[in-house]
Amino acid sequence: MKYLNLILIISLVSITSCNNEEFSNGIDHFIFGGYAGECVGNCAHFYLVQNGEVYEDDVDYWFGTLADLKFSSTPLSKKKYDAAIALYNVMPRALVELPDSTFGQPDAYDQGGWFIGLREGVNIHNWTIDTNPDVLPDYLQSYREDFIETMAIMKE
Repeated sequence: MKYLNLILIISLVSITSCNNEEFSNGIDHFIFGGYAGECVGNCAHFYLVQNGEVYEDDVDYWFGTLADLKFSSTPLSKKKYDAAIALYNVMPRALVELPDSTFGQPDAYDQGGWFIGLREGVNIHNWTIDTNPDVLPDYLQSYREDFIETMAIMKE
């Protein structure tokens, strides 16, 4: 019985001592979201995953630069954090191999666009993605579906 208790205590300490290192590959933060230029009201929905939490943007419009993005200091729920991490985890390798790329013509004809950003130390990589599936490469098709599902969870 002593050994069982000792194993349980060691397991509990191991689990609780993790410091929310959600990114095992040196990534400091993950930003994702959607935006629309021809819109009234809250036309930007961005989320920041950092330090084991996810935060919602504090802007109504986005003009295409990271400096324009501000985030709330209040973290969202664990359910939303888990959804955001799941989206990060299924990010296609082919996308990562093309840093700082644009796919299609995001929001060129009022269809909106998506943004993904990763920071690794001083390196920042951004992708802008058209919402029109007809202009996206094959490897982004399933990620597009994941993105749509994740955004729906984040907006709940």
